[in-house]
This record gives sequence, structure tokens and C-alpha cells, in this order.
Amino acid sequence: MKERAEKLESWRKKEKLKEQKKAEHKELLRKKSGMWVAESELDDKILEAIGRTTPL
Repeated sequence: MKERAEKLESWRKKEKLKEQKKAEHKELLRKKSGMWVAESELDDKILEAIGRTTPL
């Protein structure tokens, strides 16, 4: 029974860690979404990106 309790505790810790990582990922994505380009600036950003290309 002791071994089973240890396995259960280990599983719970792993699940909690997975949930924390998911939450961190969602938070990071939410923060990055604020950095998206506004539609009015999109043409300028595209032209700027095309102008800054480097040949291979």
C-alpha cells in the first residue's frame, strides 16, 4: 500500500506540473498576442520585412 501511495503522490505532482506549464504557456501566448501588428500598420511591416531580407 505504501508503494501505491507513493506512486499516486508522484502522479499528482506530475499532473500539477503539467497544469502549471499549460498555464504558463497560455499566459505567455496572451502576452505575445498584445504584440500583434495592427491592420493599419500591416502593409508597412510587410514592406519593411521584404526590404530587410538577406540573400543566402
